Amino acid sequence: ARSTYYTIVIAPILIPGVVLGISTLVFWDRINTMMGLSDESFFHNGLFLTVLGQTTFIASYCMLVFIARLQRFDPGLTEAALDLGATHTQAFRKILLPFLRPAIGSAAVLAFLASFENYNTTTFTFGKYPTLTIELAQKVRYGINPSISVLAFIIVTLTIIGALVHEIYRRREALAIANGAPAGAVNGGFTLGGIFKDNPAAVVLAILLTSAVATIAVSQVYSPAACKEQVRIEKREAAAERRKQLLQRQHERKLQETLKGPDIFSPDKSKVPVPIAPSKTPQSPGKGTFGDVFNPGNLDDAGPRQNEKPGPGDSGSSLNPGKGTFGDVFNPGSLETTTGTGDQ
Repeated sequence: ARSTYYTIVIAPILIPGVVLGISTLVFWDRINTMMGLSDESFFHNGLFLTVLGQTTFIASYCMLVFIARLQRFDPGLTEAALDLGATHTQAFRKILLPFLRPAIGSAAVLAFLASFENYNTTTFTFGKYPTLTIELAQKVRYGINPSISVLAFIIVTLTIIGALVHEIYRRREALAIANGAPAGAVNGGFTLGGIFKDNPAAVVLAILLTSAVATIAVSQVYSPAACKEQVRIEKREAAAERRKQLLQRQHERKLQETLKGPDIFSPDKSKVPVPIAPSKTPQSPGKGTFGDVFNPGNLDDAGPRQNEKPGPGDSGSSLNPGKGTFGDVFNPGSLETTTGTGDQ
């Protein structure tokens, strides 16, 4: 059953966190329904579902760490303890557990970090108990505020402090072993001179702690309410200034359009107004818009056509032989008046 158990425990690593969250929620909801419990039962508790949902895949990472450590373990040590009269519990507590101590610490840190940053699985299971990651994600949607920045600074500071403490302990252990002392002797004897001697990590840690204490002391002097009010006033003034500039640009744009008129020479034809075609006056066959006043025949009209009678709107001059539409005003003889005596 070893290979089967290994496959089952490792499989959640390959499954997306969204699938794990939905599966956990649906599975325990079916269990709750089969047992006939209410919606407020333990199986619908957000803390319970979050722990189970995260454990399904975090346990896989921890198991890989333990396996890597146990591959270097010598089973002969346990067998020797059993031959000397120790029970299985004593052999585990005295031999195997001290050997697994580094792996247990590493797995604990890995599990904490995996649970701390998990969002995909927890977003389906938290219910009324949101984790810190879920709470931060909900706050970031409305913008970054100083509390989020402070929390980020605290997390980074704690991480650096933990790394420096580990580096201090490792350097002291290496120094003790180099001087011929057993590794167990490093656990005691912390003196101020021994910590800072040839150990730059301890110096950096002291500076970091001093800066943190100074920052906390300074923050207690100034009132955060006054700072928030000042920031609010500055944002309000900046918004009013932007609004004023926007209105000014709109006013200038409208004024330019009024003075300039349409740009008919613009290469963008979509901005040039298209003239509206005038309505055409119905025309009669053979005549223009103004009738036939420009017809050359108006100056020389031989008279009415055959079988043509003057209509009610026709002038009598247009029907006289030798006269045009305007009578005989263009006749050269109109300038000469012949009398009975022959005088002109």
